[in-house]
Amino acid sequence: MKSFETTFSFKFRQTDMAGIGYFNEVFNVFHDGYEDWSQTICGSKQEWFANPDWAVPIKKIEGEYFRPLIAFENYTLKISVASVGTSSFNLKSEILIEGQICCEILSTHVFMSKQNFKSLPIPEAYLAKLKN
Repeated sequence: MKSFETTFSFKFRQTDMAGIGYFNEVFNVFHDGYEDWSQTICGSKQEWFANPDWAVPIKKIEGEYFRPLIAFENYTLKISVASVGTSSFNLKSEILIEGQICCEILSTHVFMSKQNFKSLPIPEAYLAKLKN
């Protein structure tokens, strides 16, 4: 699957008094981008996040900083599918400025039944899109 990209900047409320982004804010930026990315898989956020049969919770997420993120700068969030399993997939996301990586976010997402909260195979229609 081709990488998904979006642009953003940190608002001052997302930073300390020196204008450096709080550690946790990259996860909020990631999730905003992830919501938009989901539309490339199934066409709508509603289908991905409010599906009556399944959910795709984040099982694990981690972030690593390589340089500070500064208020009001223009950044790119790039989301790529790193690997796909039977019931889960991994995303590699990068926050970049002028082509330089500032932060890397690795996340694992698992398809789960809303009826019994157990993992289930990735539906075929989405599996193909995740693998392309």
